Amino acid sequence: MNRVYTWVVETLVLAFAIAVAIIALVLYFELKTTQDRMESLRGEIDHRVTVTLQSVMHETADKIPQIEKRVEEISLKIDKTEAEVHELQSHAGDQPSTPTPTAEKKPVAKPN
Repeated sequence: MNRVYTWVVETLVLAFAIAVAIIALVLYFELKTTQDRMESLRGEIDHRVTVTLQSVMHETADKIPQIEKRVEEISLKIDKTEAEVHELQSHAGDQPSTPTPTAEKKPVAKPN
């Protein structure tokens, strides 16, 4: 009986060891698959980021001349407005600061 008991225990321990080994192999292959997917996703993300950055840089480079032209137009308008203000200020110096209304005086007829 003791021999049978030992054989059963040894068989159960061996079955348990085989089951643990199988689980370890399954987990290893699952981990390997996950790592491969992560590397693939990382490569795709890097590619998409690179393409997006290149696209943004290209679009921005195309808009720079338009922006420079608009800045030049605004600068010219500012210069023109400043010149007009300066001219108005210089004309204001030639005239009294507050115009005074003058009423025409009519000659008053003196009674004889």
